[in-house]
Amino acid sequence: MINRAHIQWQNYERARGKWKIRSLPFSESKFFLSEQLWFNVFAFLFGMASINGLYPFGLSYLATAVLHRKKFITTAIFSFLGILLAMKSPAALRYLGAMALFTLGVSFFKTRVKHRELLVGLLVFISNALAGLLYLSIMGMSPYDLLLLGMESGLACIVTFIIPGGLSWFFKVPVQEAEKSVCLAILAGVGLSIVGNFKIYGINIKNIISVLGVLIMALTGGPGAGATTGIIIGITGSSFAISPWLVAILAFSGLVAGTFNKMGKPGVILGFVLGYVLYNLYVNSMGESLIPWTALAVSCGILLMLPAGFLKKLDIYLNETAAQSLKNQADIIKSAGDRLYEMAALLEELGKAFVEPLGRNNDICQGEFLDRVCQEAQQKVCSSCGLNRTCWERELARTVRSFYGLIKACEADRSVGLPHLFRVRCGKTGDIKKIIDEFSCVYNLERHMNNIAKYSREKIRACFQEAAGIVKNLVKDMPQDYTDAPIEAKLAEKFSSLGVRIERIHFQKDNCKHEISMVKSPCIGERQCEALIPRGLSEVMGKRFSIRVLDCPLKSGSSWCRLKAVSEEGLGVAVGVAGAAKEGFEVSGDDFCFSELSDGRYLLALSDGMGVGDKAAKHSERTLTLLERLMEAGFDYDAALKITNSAMAASYGDESFSTVDMAVIDTYTGMTDFIKAGSAAGFVKRGFRVETIKGGSLPVGIMDEVCPRVIHRDLKSGDIVVMVTDGVIDALSGHQDGEEQLKKLLSGLRTANPQEIVDEVLKKARLGSAARDDMTVMAARLWDK
Repeated sequence: MINRAHIQWQNYERARGKWKIRSLPFSESKFFLSEQLWFNVFAFLFGMASINGLYPFGLSYLATAVLHRKKFITTAIFSFLGILLAMKSPAALRYLGAMALFTLGVSFFKTRVKHRELLVGLLVFISNALAGLLYLSIMGMSPYDLLLLGMESGLACIVTFIIPGGLSWFFKVPVQEAEKSVCLAILAGVGLSIVGNFKIYGINIKNIISVLGVLIMALTGGPGAGATTGIIIGITGSSFAISPWLVAILAFSGLVAGTFNKMGKPGVILGFVLGYVLYNLYVNSMGESLIPWTALAVSCGILLMLPAGFLKKLDIYLNETAAQSLKNQADIIKSAGDRLYEMAALLEELGKAFVEPLGRNNDICQGEFLDRVCQEAQQKVCSSCGLNRTCWERELARTVRSFYGLIKACEADRSVGLPHLFRVRCGKTGDIKKIIDEFSCVYNLERHMNNIAKYSREKIRACFQEAAGIVKNLVKDMPQDYTDAPIEAKLAEKFSSLGVRIERIHFQKDNCKHEISMVKSPCIGERQCEALIPRGLSEVMGKRFSIRVLDCPLKSGSSWCRLKAVSEEGLGVAVGVAGAAKEGFEVSGDDFCFSELSDGRYLLALSDGMGVGDKAAKHSERTLTLLERLMEAGFDYDAALKITNSAMAASYGDESFSTVDMAVIDTYTGMTDFIKAGSAAGFVKRGFRVETIKGGSLPVGIMDEVCPRVIHRDLKSGDIVVMVTDGVIDALSGHQDGEEQLKKLLSGLRTANPQEIVDEVLKKARLGSAARDDMTVMAARLWDK
C-alpha cells in the first residue's frame, strides 16, 4: 500500500500540470446545457403566450420563479422580451409595469407575511390589475375592458400555482398530472402563435398542430386531458376569426377521442372524427367547417406514424404520479407479503426449537434407576449388615442382578419368584422393598411429568407449524401484480440470462443496507442459491450478498423457492478465544459462541454455568445454544433472553443458573448493544484507551423475569471488544481490583490481533497459581471490509 507521506506532492503537481488543459473562462457547452438557460427560454415562451390579445402568462412565470427559485431578475427580462416580441407595440410596457410592481411588492412584504404563497398570489392579481388600470386610464376604458382586466388578473394568479406542477423538473415540487397537461397545452399555444398562418400546399400548419396536440393528449391522458388541451389550444393559438367555436369543437372532439383511448391510436382518431362530425352536423350553425378535412387527415396520419417509444415516455411523464402511487401500493403489498413469509419461516424455525428438550433429558433409564436403588440400599440398609462386604465387594455382580430381579418382582406386585439372595441370605428384604417402592413412586412421577412435557412440546410445535401455514396461505392470496423498478428490472434481466427463472423480485434499501426478496422456480440440477444468484446480485449491485433460503421446494415440497438476500455489511469482525478449566477438571463450565446473524448483526456471547465440570458445561451450552437459535430466527436480544430464561427455569427448576454476557454488533453502523445478566465486566479497547463495560443483573434461570443490564456504544473500525468470565477477574485480583488490573493490561498491549490478546490475558491470569475457577477470554476486532 502506498503511504501518502512518501509521495512528493510538488513533483506530482508539476507532472500533472504537463497534461492539464486550461479551461476557457466561458464554456459554451455548459452554457447551452445549463438549467438556467432553459428556464429563461421557457420564460420567453410563456411571455409570448396570449389569450385573445391578453398576455398574463409572463407575470405568472415570474411569480412562480419568485416562489421556488432565488434568481428571478433574468426571468423577468426574458418574460418581458417574449411579450414585447409577441405584441410588437408600446402596449407591452403595461406588462413591464406589472412585473415591476410585483417585484417591489415581494421585496417589501416578504418579511412581513408568513404565508408566502398567499402573498405572491395576491400580488400577481393586484400588480396586473393596477398596471392595467393605469394603461386603460391613459388609453381610455369601458366596462368590457375592466371585465377583461379582472379575468386576466385572476387567470394570471391561478396559472402561478399551475406552472410548478407542470414543470416540476425546474421547480422541484411534487408532480401533478393536470398541471402538466395545462402547461404543455399553453406551450403548444405559444408554438401556434409563433407559427402564425404558415401554409404548406394550402394547408395551415397551425390547424395541423392544434388537432395533433389534442389527439396526443387524448391518447395519453384520456378524456379530461383531451378536452383541457382543446380548450387551451383553442384559446391561446386560434387563428380563426371566431375563437369560441374553435374552442368548443376542439374540446368536444378531444373529450370524445379520450373516451376511446383504450383502443389505441385508431380509437382516438375515430373518436375525434366522430366528435368533429357530430359537432358540425348538430351544433355548429355557422354553415362552414371550422377545421379543414385535409388538416384533420394530415394530423391523423402523423399520429399514426409517431413512434410508440415517444408516446410511452410522454404517458409516463404525464401520469408519473399515478404510476408512482400504484407502484408504491404494489411495493407495500409486495413487501408485506415478503415480511409475512419471513414471519412464517421464523414461526417454523421456532417450532423446531421445541422438538428437542430445551433443558437436560429428565428421562430416567432403568440402569440409572437401578443405580439409585443400589446406592440408597447400600448406605441406609446394608451398611450395618455383617454381609455388606460379601455382597458389595466379593459378589457385586450377583448382588446387582438380585436387586434387578427384586425391582421386577416389586413392579409385578408379587411376593413369589424373589431372587435367591433375598429368599435365603438377606434378612432385610422388607426394608429394601420400602426403598424400591419410594424410588418407584418418584420414578413414575418423573416419567409422567416427562411425558406431559413431551406432549406439550409437540402441541406447541404443531401450533407454530399451523400458524406458519396460515401466514403462508395469506401470502398466497395477496395480489402479486407489480411494476418493476429499474433495479428490479435489471436483476430480473440478469437472472434470466443466467437461466434463473424469477417469478417475482423486490428491492428495498435501508440506509446502506440492501434487501432483495425473490420468488423463483425450483432448482433443476445445481442449487442456484449457492452460486448463480450470488453472482448475479454481485454483478448488478456491485456488492456481495448473503443468501437466506426461506422456503426450498427440495425440502418442503412447495411450488416456489423463496429467498432473501441481504447486502454484506461494511464492518467485519475478527474473533479470538482462549480458555482454561478449573484445576483438577478436564471440562470447563464456561461456554462461548460468535455468529454472524442473517440481518447484518454479529453476536458475541459468553456463559458461565453454575458449578464446574460437565454439569456446568451442559447448562452454559444449553443457554447459548437456545439464545443463538432464537436470535438467528430473528428475535431481538430482549425477547431471546426472556424465552431462554423461562426455558431454563422450566427445565432445571432451582437446580441451575447461567450467566450471560452478550455483545450484539450492527455491522452496518457499528452500533453495539452490550447485554449483561450476572456476568463480569467487559472492555472496549480503542488504541491505548480502554473503557470498562460494567456488569449487573441476575443470571438467567433464577427468577421468572430477567432484567439484564444493557449498555449502548457506537464502535468504529479498529475497536476491540474484550469479554471475560468471572474466573479471569478473580485470578487477576490478588490484593487489588481485578477489573482495573485487566484494564491496565489491555491498555498496555501493542497488538491488535484478537487471538494474541486473549492468549496474553489468559497467560497473565494463570501466572503464579492454579486456576481457582473456569476462565474464558473472547476478543473481537472490528475492521472495514
